[in-house]
Order: sequence, then structure tokens, then C-alpha cells
Amino acid sequence: MNKKANNYLVIMIVLLLVVAIITGAGLCYLSWADDYNLIVNGEHMQNTDNPEDSAKNEQDFANAKEEGRQEVLDSIKENLDANISAEDILNNLLGEDRADASQPSEEAAQTTEAPTLEWESPSANTVNMTQINITTDGEYEYIRDGKVASYKGIDVSKYQGDVDWKKVAADGVKYAFVRVGCRGYGSSGTLIKDEKFHRNVKGALEQGIKVGSYFFTQAITPEEALEEAELVIEELGEYEITYPVAIDVERVQDATARQDALTAEERTEICKVFCEKIKEAGYIPMIYGDNETFEKLIIPQELSEYEFWICETGGTMTFPYEFAVWQYSHKGRVSGINTETNISIALKEW
Repeated sequence: MNKKANNYLVIMIVLLLVVAIITGAGLCYLSWADDYNLIVNGEHMQNTDNPEDSAKNEQDFANAKEEGRQEVLDSIKENLDANISAEDILNNLLGEDRADASQPSEEAAQTTEAPTLEWESPSANTVNMTQINITTDGEYEYIRDGKVASYKGIDVSKYQGDVDWKKVAADGVKYAFVRVGCRGYGSSGTLIKDEKFHRNVKGALEQGIKVGSYFFTQAITPEEALEEAELVIEELGEYEITYPVAIDVERVQDATARQDALTAEERTEICKVFCEKIKEAGYIPMIYGDNETFEKLIIPQELSEYEFWICETGGTMTFPYEFAVWQYSHKGRVSGINTETNISIALKEW
């Protein structure tokens, strides 16, 4: 703890203790002043039959409060001069009472409900980061029982240009999420098909690479979410899509977007509508996003029946939920692709 924080804590201790001492002094005074005061149902009722005695008692009471306050301040000052920590000061002043007060009684422990956490999932992330192996090429592998238990994949769109899928397959890529399209984030929200979608799907399938897909949403109503899902289903057509179909719910960076004003509840409903329509069509629905997406933009607890595809590129995994795919790099290099490429590992096969 830094000095500023320590001083702040001391000030708070002083204020709390002064209040406690004042109250304690008053109660002590009441215990010997029963000739002039009554304790009735926990309330302090003054007997004012003798005004002079009453005035004297009030002065004695005030003196007791001031003496108690000064004693506390002097004690704190002595401890601070001796470089004693704020926590130790508090322990010295309150002793066993503080320790007792900090521990709930057995009865209270049985009746007190657990606090609601901001991140609360029915299924927790069980990935052990010590089992992540980084290859000489900088790629991640998840090792379980001495064997590689993850599968290398990429996601592509028109921004990767013309992909040489034969070279991609030779580089060990097992699956690809191919972008179907997106909705414009301007006010009109125009639906846009990815011009490389069909070329990419055909090329990947021809090389034995399994295919999933994704759509970048900017739906602001359930009706628009349904419209997006219907477009995806139409574009998938007769292709053999065995990997999940994802809705990309991440925030538009460095620009104002039509979804910015949505609440987490509204975005969650949009995800539900999209995913249910995808599932109805026979595909596996998935939700893609980064930590901000799952922490602030949607409510994961209401979407746990769908697969999660998490983007976290910081070199470690802090995502608290169970997930199926981890996109760990935006700057990967894959044979057959001339641009930087997003690389993921999947913890299961479909």
C-alpha cells in the first residue's frame, strides 16, 4: 500500500474510532449516572426533576466525550510516529473486538447469501495455461495427457485477398471461419455480403479444411437480427458447414456505431434471436467477442447454451467462462495468405 493510501486509511480509522469512543463514553457515563438518567427500551431518557444536576451531568458527559476523543488521537499519533501500519494501529486500538467483529457468527454464515459476482457462469473456464505450448513458429497448442488436444484454425474475409487454400492446408490449418458478411454500422445499417465468401468456402472445402462462418452484426432490433441470420442461412446454401456459425458482437472501435446505445439486455436478445434461427436451420450457433463483449455488452449467463469463441490476444487466457475456440492472435502468418491473419485454437472438433 502506498503512503497516500495508508494516510487515507488512517483518517478513516480516526473518524470511525472517534464515533465509537464518543458513543462508548456516553454509554459508560450513563452506567454511573443512573440517579439522573434512565435506560428504557434502549432509549436514553433524561430525568429533569433537578435542573442543576441535569446541567452538571450534561457537562460531565461532554467532558467524557472530549477525553475519549483526545485519548484516541494521542494513541494514533504515537503509533504513526513509530511507523506502525494502519492495520496494526487498528488492531492495537480495538484488539480482540475487531477480530471478532470481522468474523461472522456461525449462525450468520449459514443465513448470509453469497455475493453476486459480475462474472458468474454456470460453466467455468478449465483451461490450464501451464499446458499451453508455444511452438517455434509462435503458434499455441493445448497439451493434455502429453498430446496436442487443440486444433489450429483461422478466420478469413475479403481483407485476406485471394487465398491459396492448398498452401493453407499444408500449413496445418484444420478449419476456417469464413465471413459471410456484415451490417453497416451507420444509421442505414445496410446488409453487406463478403465478396470473397463463396471463393473461400469452396477453396477450403476442396482442400479438406472444415468450414464454419461468421457475421458481424450491427442489428439494433430482434427483427434485424433475424434478417441477418436469414441472410447467413441463404448464403451457406448447400455447403457442408460442420463448424459453428458465429455472430460477431464486438464493439466497433474508433467510430460511432448504431449499436452503441443498446443495453446488454438488448444485445443479448439479438444474440438469442440470431442463434436460435441458426440452430433451427441445422447449424451450430456460436457467439464471438472479446472480454469486453462478454463482460459489458452481453449477458453470458443467458447465452451459455451456445458455443463461445473468445478473442484474447494478450499472451494469456483470463476469460472466466468455458469456451470452445480461442482466437489468440491478430498477427499470425499462414502460408498461402499474403496478409496478417487471425489464428485460433479449438478445444474440440465438429
